[in-house]
Amino acid sequence: MLRQRYNTFQFTVRVPMSKYSSAKRMTTVNIDANDAHSAKCIANAQYGAQNVLTNAMKVRNY
Repeated sequence: MLRQRYNTFQFTVRVPMSKYSSAKRMTTVNIDANDAHSAKCIANAQYGAQNVLTNAMKVRNY
């Protein structure tokens, strides 16, 4: 069995404060991916490209 290596990347994203409010807050999220480009694509898909505020910053690899 081939073991896959993943890296953890950190982003700052904008998320809604509540379901009924249009106000948003900034928070940091960690995403596990093979490389920075894959992590950025995952973040854009999950939070929307306009809500991803920073580039991928590598936190750790394992």
